[in-house]
Amino acid sequence: MKKLIAAFMLSLPLWTGCRNSGPDISKVQVEVTAYDFYKDFSRLDTAHLEAGLETLRAKYPQYLPFYLDTLAAGTVSLADSSTNAEGIKTFLTHKDYKHLLDTVNQAFPSTDDITESLTTTFRYIKYYDTGIALPDKIYYAVSGLSNMVGLGSNNTLTICLDYFLGENFNPYYQINIPEYVIPRFKKAYAPVMAAQVLYQDAYPFEPHDKDLLTMMIEQGKMQYFLGLVTPQVQEHMRFGFTQQQLEWCRAHERDIYNFFTSNDFLFSKNMQQVMRFVSDGPFTMGMPQESPGNIGSFTGYRIVQQYVKETGADWYALVSETDAQKILKLSKYRP
Repeated sequence: MKKLIAAFMLSLPLWTGCRNSGPDISKVQVEVTAYDFYKDFSRLDTAHLEAGLETLRAKYPQYLPFYLDTLAAGTVSLADSSTNAEGIKTFLTHKDYKHLLDTVNQAFPSTDDITESLTTTFRYIKYYDTGIALPDKIYYAVSGLSNMVGLGSNNTLTICLDYFLGENFNPYYQINIPEYVIPRFKKAYAPVMAAQVLYQDAYPFEPHDKDLLTMMIEQGKMQYFLGLVTPQVQEHMRFGFTQQQLEWCRAHERDIYNFFTSNDFLFSKNMQQVMRFVSDGPFTMGMPQESPGNIGSFTGYRIVQQYVKETGADWYALVSETDAQKILKLSKYRP
């Protein structure tokens, strides 16, 4: 598996706070097949497990081993069929996993709406960047709260529905997931998370020995990409902010940037000093509690937006430019 997210050009207008329709993608074709693996897996009869597994292996010859050995956190193994059957029986009858599986089946009698939204995102990605390899298969599964969204080696994307049950699902709180993250556990976030993992797979970034400006610009590029390919998603959701946090950033944009410059943070490579500005959290340390975590992604996005506006750079030119100081200079960013 290439990427796993664990629990965790056209310039788009920033200040509208509404959904943008994006360009016409009616002629952009993508081939996607979706599989409700979680339904088939939940139908396994523990009294006749071997027969059920044979049927499941026939339908999912590549995905079933991946699910059991990787996505389900190695709970069971295919190395020995007898051990495997016993392990799967234990897995299926475990009260916590069974509760997850039953809840997901009840919450998601159909995944058609998620597939439609993901397919729309794939079409936008293909419109803007033909170099990104798109999944042609989507699998919906239950990971036991171990993974959220994953890219597989055979053009496959897995959406683990147990991470999209809504903020009122009590087990999220019981396993100590940070409360500021839980509001994102809704199916409306699936296109953003899928687009993010596709971007990171296509454009990997190594933060080691990078200064804060470079990390913010990288975050800004990804946010710009998410804006392009998920116009159906509200903007604060793409950042992982609340609407109130986004509005706070808008109202204090100049103060945020002045905070970075006056403290000489922009060109600092001190990880302990600057990672707090590009890392998730309930708020940004050193700033008011109304601020969001990862506030650097907002400033980076605004610089990238201004750069595109000033230079007319298309998406390929933007993503190919690796000199963060050049992007800042040419953007003429002055909030």
